[in-house]
Amino acid sequence: VSTAVTEGPDGSDALKDAAAERAYAAIKTLLDAKDAEIAALKAELKLDSEAWAELHTLRLAVQGPDGFATWQAAAVAERVRRVKAEAGIAALREALGKISRWELPEAVGRDGQPCSYTLEYGSNGARAYIRAIADAAITQVVQA
Repeated sequence: VSTAVTEGPDGSDALKDAAAERAYAAIKTLLDAKDAEIAALKAELKLDSEAWAELHTLRLAVQGPDGFATWQAAAVAERVRRVKAEAGIAALREALGKISRWELPEAVGRDGQPCSYTLEYGSNGARAYIRAIADAAITQVVQA
């Protein structure tokens, strides 16, 4: 904001401080404003071209990447995305570990005694169980 326009007759900084507060409020408003709102704000504040250019430059400097109002919002969204991705990777690793070790639950035979899952449900039942582990892990990652 131009100091020549805002100095008082006695050279005091009181008017400069008031102008600075208006400029900061304008920048905050500009961050969330649409084009029509920006034009109305420019007319309302009665800013000279130099001050308006400075406000526009500051707005562009703090405005976030496409789709985000600020860089902070973009950083938070990236962190959330990364946490979800890491959780998905962990779930897939766990499922792949079970599959590679061919971990099957204990089964109870018709006689009520514990027996292997493959013995009770056959090789197709064992494959179906392992396939269900993989499907559940993939579904969990896709839905996250």
